[in-house]
Order: sequence, then C-alpha cells, then structure tokens
Amino acid sequence: MALYSKKLHVRKAGVVSDIELYTTVGEVTSGGSQGYIALKDSAVPLYAKLGLISDQNASPLRIKKSGNTFAVLTKASLSGQLIDQYNYAGGNLAALNALGWSFHYPWSNAGINFYSEGAILDGWLDKAVPQPGTPVSIMISGETSGYAWSIDEMTMSIVRIESVNIAGTSRTIYDTSYDTSLPEIGNGERAGKFTNKVINLPADCVKVRISGSNGQWSFEPMENLCPWIYYHRFFYT
Repeated sequence: MALYSKKLHVRKAGVVSDIELYTTVGEVTSGGSQGYIALKDSAVPLYAKLGLISDQNASPLRIKKSGNTFAVLTKASLSGQLIDQYNYAGGNLAALNALGWSFHYPWSNAGINFYSEGAILDGWLDKAVPQPGTPVSIMISGETSGYAWSIDEMTMSIVRIESVNIAGTSRTIYDTSYDTSLPEIGNGERAGKFTNKVINLPADCVKVRISGSNGQWSFEPMENLCPWIYYHRFFYT
C-alpha cells in the first residue's frame, strides 16, 4: 500500500489514536469497505477507511453516512481482524449457522452433539472465506482419543482442517494424527489435547472446513470414537 508519511491524530479522553492515511481510493475500498473519508495535505489527496464501530481497528472518530454511523479505521489492512469465534461448550447448531458455518454429516452415525465442556463432531463444518485472496487463519482447540490394541489394530478419532479452492478441491492443511506435538499412541499416530493450534490457510482458500472423523485399523466393528471441539477463532492474517 502507498501509505502516506503523515497520520491523522485523534484525541479522546486524553488518549491519542493514530489513523493511517493512503494516497489512492483503491487502498481504502479493497477487501470490503463501508466507505472512506477524503482529506488533503496541501495539494496531496488522502483517504482513510471507514468500518463498523465493532471493528478492532476502529478509532474514536465517527462519521455518519446514509443514516448509519461508522468508525474511521486506524488502518485499512484486514490483518488481525476477527471473522468469528465460537466456544462450543453448551453451544448449538443454530448459533454456528448464524456465523455462516454449515454442518455436513455424510456418515450414518454422524452428528454434532454439544455438552458443557465442548462438542463431539462426526462430520464437518465449513464456511466461505469472506474476502477470498486475503490470507486467513484458524485457531482451534479440541481433543482426540486413540487406542492401540496391537501393532496392526488401532481405533482413533481425528480432527482435520481443510482448505477448499474455487474449483471445489479440498486439501488437508492440518491433521491431528500427524501432529508431532501430540502423544504417540502407536503406529506413528497421535492423539490428545491440542490448545490454540493456529493453522494458516493458503491464498487460494475460498472455504475453510473443520472435519471430525474416526479411523480404525482392524477387522473389529468400528467404534463410534469421535473428536471433541472446544473452541475456534477464525481471523484474517
């Protein structure tokens, strides 16, 4: 971005906020925008981005536009801004749907069950990236279980984070069974609690998917062993 050398300073209750200024309109309208304000430094046209009052980059300066009140943002970048977050403890599917997440259950024993400590996931949740092409990350906490009965028999649950591109092709970005920070349960597979695990999604990601499933290496009947999801935070990077 062509960031201008000077900033707009706003003082409120003794606290000064610095607002970054840009030299072209495109820099304050890309990546989604509520509009902008135009200023001048001598003959140089300058612009500052507007956003929602709830935006984490909102300054104390407010602008009324078409009957709505917006904040002048301290910076135009989406970096670090929160897309959504959800605590699955005592949660419900309607709340996830309201955040834009869809639930898919392709297996006969599938479901998402909410409890006071989190949710059991058998199937997957997915959500479109609000601004495709803008890097995003997801931070997730949860727990998987596994039992190694013998060298060739094991039952375990798995959490995967997948990225889906515009062609609809999915790619696994994170898989708990290969997370070397988790304890090994046998055959090189791993399980256990993972806390605030941050996964950076690729630039071609248009949809993020949280997948919960179980796997078994044996001839015994499949046990319904599914992972727990405790918390996620989806944000721009």
